[in-house]
Amino acid sequence: MPVESESTANLFEDDVADNKDDNSNAATPVDPTFAAQFAKDFDFVNTLDSSQVTLDLAGQYLQLGEYDSAKRLLNEVITQGNSTQQNQAQEMLARTA
Repeated sequence: MPVESESTANLFEDDVADNKDDNSNAATPVDPTFAAQFAKDFDFVNTLDSSQVTLDLAGQYLQLGEYDSAKRLLNEVITQGNSTQQNQAQEMLARTA
């Protein structure tokens, strides 16, 4: 078993003590105008169609040659997307076979 020198032990204890005083995990108040602007800037996220995003991501995976990831996403669109998305996913899946 390695023997710690006194200076090494003290350094470790100092680190532990410093971490106890660290409030980096504490909630930081957010400026209300920043929060409002952030919500306004990213409001478009609420209008996104998750199946379309998944279909687009699958297309990107295909371009990268990540066929297994693309197939998994395409199968997800086939089960959850609308009829147009399902048809697109099936066509893309057929091209990967």
